[in-house]
Amino acid sequence: SHSIADRMEKEGPSPDVISCNTALHACRHEGAELAANMLRRMQACGIDPDVVTFNTVIRSNGEHWEWVLALLANMDQRGLANEGSYRVALHAFIKENQLSPALNLLQQM
Repeated sequence: SHSIADRMEKEGPSPDVISCNTALHACRHEGAELAANMLRRMQACGIDPDVVTFNTVIRSNGEHWEWVLALLANMDQRGLANEGSYRVALHAFIKENQLSPALNLLQQM
C-alpha cells in the first residue's frame, strides 16, 4: 500500500483523505512504523487526517502508548476525538499488554 501511495503521487489520481485511509486500512497489520509514516506523508501532502485516519493509526500503534496519547490529544484539539477513538486506543493498549496507560486513559474519560 505504500507503493500505491507513491504511484498515486506520481501518476494520479491525486491522493485524498479517502484514498489515504483506504491505504492505511490495507497496511494496518504491517506495523506501527508504516502507519505513522503514512500519516506524516498525508500531512506533508496537505491532506488533513480525519477521525478514520487517526483511529486506524491508533489501532496499529498500541505498543507506542505515549505517541497514541499524543495523537488523542491532537484529535481533541481538532475536535475529532470521540468515544470510538478512546475505545480504539484502549483496545490497542490492552492488545499490546500496556495496562497502565489503559487504566490512566480510563480514568481520564
